[in-house]
Amino acid sequence: MLAVDRCVDFCHRYISKITLGETVMTSLFRELLCAGINELVVHDHIKLEGTERTSGQYQCTLFGQESIIKWRGIGYDEIEIVVWWSIKPDLKDSIATKPLNKQLSKALDACCTGWLERKKGKWLQGCGSDGFLNTYCSKSGRQQLKAMPAVSCLGFEKEGKLVI
Repeated sequence: MLAVDRCVDFCHRYISKITLGETVMTSLFRELLCAGINELVVHDHIKLEGTERTSGQYQCTLFGQESIIKWRGIGYDEIEIVVWWSIKPDLKDSIATKPLNKQLSKALDACCTGWLERKKGKWLQGCGSDGFLNTYCSKSGRQQLKAMPAVSCLGFEKEGKLVI
């Protein structure tokens, strides 16, 4: 199997092949990322006013589930944010480097990556379905996330220009 075929196969099996509809899933991923950013801000892991190229990993509870938030400065005052939500027991006690050797469905219920703009304003980059990478959500995760209340962002906007 060619590398491209393997990638396409992986995408079809694990990356947001969602029957709820793209708009609903986009909203859930955006809410999940905003909740993660709020946690990082509240616990002083990142600064919205900062220009530092910070990086790290933080274990916490998001929407009642064990989660890991990873972040790294990527230049131009932007921070890449990765949220792994509802981590399964066999991954909880590890450092939780991305479970490349496991199926995502056996490691967690949802994950997504986005970018926080801090130079021209404070916002989670993208509008609608733009601005996400590495998205995955299990069926049970979708139902749990749909039941969660909307997140109030702490000092940043949920949507904004996607800077490329």
